[in-house]
Amino acid sequence: MPPLSLPSRRLFVSFAVLFVVSQLLGLVCWSLVPRIAPLLLDQVGCSATAMGWILGTLPQAFTLVITPIISILSDRTPPGRFGRRIPYIWGSAIVLCMCLIQIGEFCFSHSLLVSALLQFALVSVIPTTLFYLLIPDVLPTKFIGRFTAWNGMGSSLCAAAFNTWGLDWSTNHIRAVMYLAAALFLIAVGTLVFLREMPPDANASTTPTRTPLRKTLAVCLKNKNHLGIFLSMGLNQASMILRTLFGILFVTKTLELTVKQCGQISGICALVGAISALAVGHWVDKSRPVKVYLIGSVVVAAISILGFFGAQGLYSYAVIALLTTIFYSIQSTAYMPLLVKLFPREHFGLLYSANATVCSLMVMAGSSLGGFLTEQLSYRFIFLWDFLLTTLATICMVLVCRHATAENPPQPPQ
Repeated sequence: MPPLSLPSRRLFVSFAVLFVVSQLLGLVCWSLVPRIAPLLLDQVGCSATAMGWILGTLPQAFTLVITPIISILSDRTPPGRFGRRIPYIWGSAIVLCMCLIQIGEFCFSHSLLVSALLQFALVSVIPTTLFYLLIPDVLPTKFIGRFTAWNGMGSSLCAAAFNTWGLDWSTNHIRAVMYLAAALFLIAVGTLVFLREMPPDANASTTPTRTPLRKTLAVCLKNKNHLGIFLSMGLNQASMILRTLFGILFVTKTLELTVKQCGQISGICALVGAISALAVGHWVDKSRPVKVYLIGSVVVAAISILGFFGAQGLYSYAVIALLTTIFYSIQSTAYMPLLVKLFPREHFGLLYSANATVCSLMVMAGSSLGGFLTEQLSYRFIFLWDFLLTTLATICMVLVCRHATAENPPQPPQ
């Protein structure tokens, strides 16, 4: 076998480094801390309302504020020896690891734990945002799709492994786990030294283009279909927030199952979700994404009602969780093709950003309101919440489709 050429070796190194950093970033920011934080807060007597603010509303607010700031700042940073993004990732990674250590050290103190979790939520926005901006800077465009596919599969396998074997151990050895996670994350981020960012396009303008606010509002708000899409997507994302925040507490406190059993169910669900997404991708390409999305929404609403009444033990909850994962994966797979189908191409970036902003605002509101209602009722309310908001989101999307069809009726074949 002939040796790899320099460009091939550089591509392989870039691919491998990005993959490793992505897996550690996802493990820390989307598996480890989000999964154990509700348990830690519950142990120190934190209410469901407060959890909604600490784990949902405030992190979303941090994301809304910091993401555009750090994105523009890194864009305008002159490329140095390590590029534009990597120095910011290194700096934020050090602070993020200090936050992880604080969570482990202060896990039995209410005020100190809340402070550590909020600091973590604030700082984690920087490396997660910059990592996705870094990918097109170091990988040629024609390889990004393959990286995304492999990265998604790796993330699903890591999540499945953590939930199956690591979740229970993490809750019993929280200090050791946080120190270990901090060390592994620092080592992974250190491998970014092997990357070389591609120089910016010399023909590209260095002056950022600004769309006037009046024109932005006109594009986003004048069309009723756009407002309906924003509302539908926001409601749909807000419908999932209580499962994320309180799902593990429903399992351990209402159903009285162990953390280990919860982790095993979540691990199986992560694998099933990855397989479902791969299978649904072909269906979305061959069918209409709106149709696929609506089917997923209707079934998720039905499963939520089934879960509200039927999730009474280990096996019934496992079935509900598996069915929910499958049809959530259908919705998430159809999400981007649906927006591409419904948003005009000439304003897609603007409308996509507006949609993301509305979704974040609705998740912020849903976290605080849903947390309050969960505290007043019970953790089983998460199923009713999912049913109500998913139903409203489905109605909004159906009205959008009917209105769009009325404005642009299908033309008869010539």
